Amino acid sequence: MWVIFPFGIIGAIIAALVGIWIVTNVVVLIIPGDPVLFGIPLFKALIGATLFAALWYLLTYRLWHHRRPYYQRRVPA
Repeated sequence: MWVIFPFGIIGAIIAALVGIWIVTNVVVLIIPGDPVLFGIPLFKALIGATLFAALWYLLTYRLWHHRRPYYQRRVPA
C-alpha cells in the first residue's frame, strides 16, 4: 500500500527536512559513533526525518483523506 502525504512528495520532503532540522539543531540527542556527512549526523537526521514525516502524516490524515467507493450503486428510476 502506498502512503500518500498531503501536498504529495513535496510535502513529505518538507516534513522530513523540518524533522532533520529539529532533531539536529533543537533537540539534544547524542548517539555515539554517529557518522557525519557535511556536518549533519546521519542517524539523528534519519530519526528526525522519519518521526516528523510520520507525525505529519498522522496529524493531517483526516484533512486530506476521503474515502471513495470503488463503484457507485445505480438505483433504478
